[in-house]
Order: sequence, then structure tokens, then C-alpha cells
Amino acid sequence: MKRNPSNTITEQAKTFSDVRRKLVPPSTLSKAALPFWESIAATRAPGEWAPADIPIAAQLAEDYALLASLRERLDAEGWFAKGKLRPEAALLDTVSRRAFSASRLLQLHPRGRTGQQSRSVVAKRRAAQNAAMSQEEFEDDYLIPTH
Repeated sequence: MKRNPSNTITEQAKTFSDVRRKLVPPSTLSKAALPFWESIAATRAPGEWAPADIPIAAQLAEDYALLASLRERLDAEGWFAKGKLRPEAALLDTVSRRAFSASRLLQLHPRGRTGQQSRSVVAKRRAAQNAAMSQEEFEDDYLIPTH
């Protein structure tokens, strides 16, 4: 599928309509993972998410929620019991590695988001940010269709 440059009217209209859409979390996502999901979803414009990325992003949100829970538990109960490292510490390490892999797969690392990308991706993300700011600025304007 051919992609239009970000400076065409067609692409700008698509970008503006994409900003209005919100990436819907999977129904299986836990309540504890929802704040992490929203953070992950905000890293890209809704139109940039491929269907295959959604389950990976959901698992990453669940992993972040589990990491927060494990860290809280270890901080409260201590990392060691009877002179040995608690099993939760090993689980924390495993889940951390899985989350790191998923974030690399989704290219959520700093270079993937802002670093050495093609000019077209940078231009599209900048256009999406500008559209989001414009939408907030004219939110009550009755001349701009909202549906």
C-alpha cells in the first residue's frame, strides 16, 4: 500500500481524524494495567498501530503492572528471606526482560520514538502532535465536525 507524504491534504485530514480516535484496549486487559496501556498507546498516533502490535502492547502493559506489584511487594516484605533471595525477585527479573523485549519489538525505546527514523515517520508524528494540539485548542468550536 502506497503511503502519501505527510504534507498532502489527504494525509493531513487522515491525521486529524486519527487524533480523534482512541486506541481501544483489549477486553482482557486488567484494571491495574490500564494506566500503562494508556501510556503505551500514547507513544504513537492511533493510525500507526498495526493490528499485530495491539496484543504485544497489551502484554507489555500487563508486564508493567506486574512489575509495579512485585516491586511494591519486595519493598514491603524485603528482598531476602532466611538469607536467600525471594522467588519474587527472580520473577521480577524475568518479567523485566520480557517487558524490555516487548518494548524493543514495538520500538518504544528512545531511538525508535525520536532518534534515527525516516523523515516521513518524523513528519507524520509531528503532524499528529500538531493536530492533537489544534483539536484541544478548538474543542468547543461548533464549526469543526466532531463525528
